[in-house]
Amino acid sequence: MSIMRKTFSVLASVFILAGSAAAQAAPAAQGRAESGAVVTAAASAAGVRFVAPGATRRVRLEVYAAAGGRLFDSGFQAGGVIDWNGQGLADGSYLCVLTAEDLEGSQSRRLSSVTIQGGRVAVGTGDEAQLRAEFGRALAAAGIAQEGTAAAARVDGDGQALTLTAHDGRDGQVTSTSGALTFRTGDTLSGKDAEQMRVTPEGRVGIGTTDPQDTLDVAGTIRARGGIRFDDGTVLTSARGANVSGGLSVTNGTPSDTPTANAAGTGTQNRLARWLDGSGTLGDSLLTELTGKVGVGTAAPAYPFHIESAGAGTATDAGSGTLFVNNTANNSYGHAAVFKNSNAANFDIVARFESSYATGTVPAFGAFKFYRKVGTAGNGNGFHFSLNNASGQEREYGGYAAVIEGNTAGAENGALTFLVTSNGTNRQEKMRLTSAGNLGIGTNNPQARLHVAGSVRLTGAGAGITFADGSVMTSAAAGGGTPSGTNLVASINDPATVGVINDNRVSANMARLNASNVWASPNLFSAGLSTNGSRITEVGNPVNAGDATNKAYTDANFVKFVPGAEQLSVGDANGTAPMINLRGGSTCCSGPGGHTPAWFKVFQNGSFVATGNLGIGVSPMQGKGYRTSWDSYKGAFRSGYADNEWDDATVGFFSWAGGSNSTAEGLYALAFGDTNYARSTSSIAFGSGNEVKGAAGFSAGAGNRVCDTYGVAFGNKAQSGGPLINGKCDPDTFNIRGLAAVALGYNVTADQDHTTAMGKFATNNGFHGTFIWSDGSAQASADTFRNTANNEFAARATGGFRFRTNLGGTTGCNLPAGSGVFNCTSSRATKENFMGVDGNDVLARLRKVPVSTWNYISEGASTRHLGPMAEDFYSAFALGTSDKAIGVQDAVGVSLAAVKALDARTLELQQKTEEVEQLRSRVNTLEQRLAALEQLIQSNSKPAGEQK
Repeated sequence: MSIMRKTFSVLASVFILAGSAAAQAAPAAQGRAESGAVVTAAASAAGVRFVAPGATRRVRLEVYAAAGGRLFDSGFQAGGVIDWNGQGLADGSYLCVLTAEDLEGSQSRRLSSVTIQGGRVAVGTGDEAQLRAEFGRALAAAGIAQEGTAAAARVDGDGQALTLTAHDGRDGQVTSTSGALTFRTGDTLSGKDAEQMRVTPEGRVGIGTTDPQDTLDVAGTIRARGGIRFDDGTVLTSARGANVSGGLSVTNGTPSDTPTANAAGTGTQNRLARWLDGSGTLGDSLLTELTGKVGVGTAAPAYPFHIESAGAGTATDAGSGTLFVNNTANNSYGHAAVFKNSNAANFDIVARFESSYATGTVPAFGAFKFYRKVGTAGNGNGFHFSLNNASGQEREYGGYAAVIEGNTAGAENGALTFLVTSNGTNRQEKMRLTSAGNLGIGTNNPQARLHVAGSVRLTGAGAGITFADGSVMTSAAAGGGTPSGTNLVASINDPATVGVINDNRVSANMARLNASNVWASPNLFSAGLSTNGSRITEVGNPVNAGDATNKAYTDANFVKFVPGAEQLSVGDANGTAPMINLRGGSTCCSGPGGHTPAWFKVFQNGSFVATGNLGIGVSPMQGKGYRTSWDSYKGAFRSGYADNEWDDATVGFFSWAGGSNSTAEGLYALAFGDTNYARSTSSIAFGSGNEVKGAAGFSAGAGNRVCDTYGVAFGNKAQSGGPLINGKCDPDTFNIRGLAAVALGYNVTADQDHTTAMGKFATNNGFHGTFIWSDGSAQASADTFRNTANNEFAARATGGFRFRTNLGGTTGCNLPAGSGVFNCTSSRATKENFMGVDGNDVLARLRKVPVSTWNYISEGASTRHLGPMAEDFYSAFALGTSDKAIGVQDAVGVSLAAVKALDARTLELQQKTEEVEQLRSRVNTLEQRLAALEQLIQSNSKPAGEQK
């Protein structure tokens, strides 16, 4: 059976089933369903999809509000598929009318309701009767009669397995609603068909296989009569001629399509092959490739490029040992050669810069050589650099030069020596640079940075010798002659000498006049110091009239340490003058006076200030002890007692800590009390034994933990975030959880993100986004109140709940202790504007309110409720604040009014029933009396003498 015939048979089955369903539904609808196309409606990712499969030529979708207004009209579109997303419509229920037109031009319409909630579109579940009841106005506006239009089939996408044909106006579609789409041949009706091709839901096509593993998977041979075109535009027309770089290469094909090499000959392993003739014969070359290394002349290369040769060259002939680079354009310029010299210990590198010479020979005139010289008398072991003359000798007319590095005679290892010769044989050393950095000219053993064995000539205007202090010596003589110590002293003492000796050329321990003096070592003044002829004594500890302070050589307000009596400092009326004004600094950075300033001032009004410089200095104190300290290096303040909590490693920048053993190691951290830990940025801990690890966390109380960012823990044993390791927050930051968690109370835990736990013995129980509050009734951890789901609000109040909605607290609802029933305010004292109610009118209104079972969208279909819609209830009774909710009291009131009306009717019916019974009894009595009368009459009407 062909694929189209099979598809058609399945479609026919669908249509037949649809017709059967319509026929079965016809009696229930009392013959109102019209014939026409089968239409399905299903929720999709884009909204709602309407499909009229089969021979549908075009479709049209109209959307109406319940009040009758048309909100959307797609117009007729080619094909049988149309999608609608409900964009721009408010939340609510709407009627969709789909018109389908077949190939003959016949049109049929199908109905469906849709609900829009929060931007999501869902297909309604109502049948035709419910649609007509809910959307009567809309149907009238659409011109649809009360009878004759069926509801579209609702597709939930669970279990319908069909093969459908459709068209979306652009492309024809053959779709398998479940599983793969297969193409088969054979007798399907007899079960003798076989699969030939498959298209999987993943888009893989298999031919001859039921499990394709690639986009196209063929179990068999592929015949390409025109070739195979690749993504780069190339076409492969034959496997024989393919030659793809890095891929397939076939040089000569055989009838069996097996490629063979078009070459002959043999070779040695690891030797690179070369053509031995023009007939395709391969053999060994001189090149060897082994483990990534190439060798020339060696079968075991030890280096990336390894050349071995037993031959040797000479100064004029490179010989067989040459690595030769030549310009093939003409044998001139740009030649170079590397070879082993005839001297077995030497190795030469030669480059040529002159005119042409015979290929293979060593260049002569105008060339240079770089070679190793071993054991030459007077020259030692080193590397030589030389220039050659026209005869190939190491000389150049007027100035042959050579440089030797090595252990040369009369010098140390590593020296560079410069030699010259005029004949190529008698080299003479002229200059040497030692490994110590000394340069010798005329000597092979320099003892200074520059050691000249001979005279030094300076020529040119202003030429001279510059010294370290910047002075320049341009002449050795003062009026001529050789300089000496006597001449220098005479020149200084000469009145005609201009200038002075700079201060930095004079000893630091020499006293300066009219300048400050700094002595690096003590100076003894046997007669003491004097001022204006008066001797100064006891500068540091004045005791008599001759002392420095008493002689006013020091300020009257001079601060004394351990003074004998109180020192009084009196300033202005506001006491703004400093009593103590100390300034210090470091040499690290520039500031006033060349130092970075640090001030300590105590003012006469009792105020004081201590300044410093962030990042300069060290911690003022390490280890245990009582102290109040200001660490200017980190801008940190400490006061109280610490063991090692205030050592530099646990002091955060701009942090404060006080009390006993409290640590503030985070940036901007604050810890006060006993054994508190503020470990992270902007963390705060007050009380005793609290730990705040999370940034911007806050804890106060005792034994609390804040482990994650923005957490709060107040009370005792309150935990915000987690986990805890040995009673403290996990030191591994990647394990931490509990962002913005809040724990307030006693033994409360909020250890997941965005959770809150309050009261006594309460926990979020590992759930996220929860709120839990527990009262004080619990006495042990076994009584802990726990959340049971994510994003749950839970509260426990064994004394009951009171909810109030007005300022006076008179209106609201109570949930009494131990009860599960809300008691809401209903006292006459809280009500006004009373109006009577006609029970029969309530019944009449209630009769028009539809009542159905349903579920809230957020609950899912598994949960069911029974009741009216708020819109219908409000429309009937106008009770409550809006048509979106039904008040419990209002529903109860309507029910009570209806019950009372029904009760009145029941009483009336009972009364009438009693009257009927009375009448029935009277009728029975009358019938009995009538029967007696009839019998009497019959008896009296007998002829005289007849027996009675």
